[in-house]
Amino acid sequence: MSLKKYSVRITDDFIQDTIGVSARIRIEYGNPIAAERLLERVRSTIEKRSEDPLMFPPYPYITKSNDIYYHINVGNYAVFYVVIDDVMEVRRSIYARRSIGDII
Repeated sequence: MSLKKYSVRITDDFIQDTIGVSARIRIEYGNPIAAERLLERVRSTIEKRSEDPLMFPPYPYITKSNDIYYHINVGNYAVFYVVIDDVMEVRRSIYARRSIGDII
């Protein structure tokens, strides 16, 4: 395990993705408790991963940018991040069955 903890930076795209997911679960599915649980799982998973974000292999698919992406599975969603120096930048939260390579 790494001795240093990386700082976490959340992008606007991730915030918008997360708001959309939460609203869909809360409104369309009528389950505000499930929406809150998912948000808490995402938050705690990101916090835990920030302890050593490079421990896992990079996401294997080509993206639109030259950045090296990593991902975390949280239920049916994939949270994508990049590591820049000592910062874990969380960029997207995408439903896992979507064409992820086209989005990131």
